[in-house]
Parts: sequence; C-alpha cells; structure tokens
Amino acid sequence: MSESKTTPRSGQIWQEADPRFERFIIITPDVNYMPTDGKVEVRRVIKTGKLWGYAPRSRFTLASLSRFNGKRGGYRYVEG
Repeated sequence: MSESKTTPRSGQIWQEADPRFERFIIITPDVNYMPTDGKVEVRRVIKTGKLWGYAPRSRFTLASLSRFNGKRGGYRYVEG
C-alpha cells in the first residue's frame, strides 16, 4: 500500500472494514482536517450512480488516524 492510501487525505472515500457493515465515509474537504491532532473529521456518504453524496441524516464526526489501517474495526481505502 502506498503512503497516500494509508494516510487519509482530504476528499478520500474509505469503507468500514468490518464485513457486517456497508458503510462509506469521506474525509471532509474542509479546514477541520486535523492530522496533526491524530484525528480527522469524517462524514458518512452514499453512492448514487457514479457520484458520492452525503448520506441522509449523516453528521460530521472525528475519527482517529489509527482506524485507517484496512483491518476490522477500521477503514479500508476505496478512492480519491
């Protein structure tokens, strides 16, 4: 895995690595991107056709950088 896929960057789409869930998130392309604090702001997204959009009733939340590892309980890189 390359560095860009192990370190979350603004605008990237990631999927919940736990097979029980079909959940996708986006690293918010905003000023609240805080990789120096060990957390990034994320929001749940859904795919409609070829476009990604915010999921209904989704909210901004913080996710620890250690969760972006592709393992169960974390997130797996999708695109971006």
